[in-house]
Amino acid sequence: MSNHKVTVIIATMAERSRRFSLERALNSIRNQRDISCDICVVVNGTRYDEDLIEKIKSDSAIDYYYSEVASFPEALRIGRSKVKTPFFCFLDDDDELLNNSVKERLDCMLASNTTDVVVGNGYRMTTNGDESKVFSDFNLVSQDPLAYLTRESGNWLASCSGLYRTSSIDQSYFDDYAKHYEWTYLAFKIALKCSIYFIDQPTYRIIGSTGSLSTSESYFSGSIDAVKKIIKLPLPMKHRKKLVNRLSDIHHHLSNRYLQKETRDYMKSWHHHIKSLNSIHGLRYLSYTRHIIKSIV
Repeated sequence: MSNHKVTVIIATMAERSRRFSLERALNSIRNQRDISCDICVVVNGTRYDEDLIEKIKSDSAIDYYYSEVASFPEALRIGRSKVKTPFFCFLDDDDELLNNSVKERLDCMLASNTTDVVVGNGYRMTTNGDESKVFSDFNLVSQDPLAYLTRESGNWLASCSGLYRTSSIDQSYFDDYAKHYEWTYLAFKIALKCSIYFIDQPTYRIIGSTGSLSTSESYFSGSIDAVKKIIKLPLPMKHRKKLVNRLSDIHHHLSNRYLQKETRDYMKSWHHHIKSLNSIHGLRYLSYTRHIIKSIV
């Protein structure tokens, strides 16, 4: 068994509906092979199940922390601030680590003193039980991590995919966070400054759920702020240009969304349409102006 300890951080709202998945996530940490892991659980918000909270508190193997603020990235920030081990990683309360996950990534980390982050591939399971690799082209990710991030759905840093060297990925990486796209924002910062080692081995399983935040209106609205934050990073011009184009696409998506019967709001649709035109790429949406006017009339 490795003498190098790793802290695994779970940020959760500890709702009753998450009881089974949270226990599954915790068991996947306890079942790690050939390594001892410290477990840090940060409960955030006021929607928690009291019985579940008491169960977590009573487990001497879990370091428990609570924040009244219902914020996932804020809970991650708190969790990172409690790390006392040389390495750490994260796990969502509805996902799981494969049995070899932590040790396999740690071995890669220990092979080089200059490696700051080790990122593994994983599985994604749908609600009907179908399973596939998260990245079928992981070799392309490792060739140019920063460029890959600028792709649509190009974020290679899932919540449970990375193992971090504590001395390299310090608290500042988590004090400065995005409300949405928090892992994408972190991935950009890491790709700009850090040495990353990629292993094309499944080390985690993302388990799909219904009612995903990524399909909600607030998610798309929040992604605008996140992309703006990313654009402010010291990126090469070619990458910044792609993100500016993505911003136009997001605004156009929201403009179209606000014209739908369920969410019809002409003022918001018009606002996002104007924003979508703020780049050369966005001029492709100029003809959409007529569609909005027709909808109003």
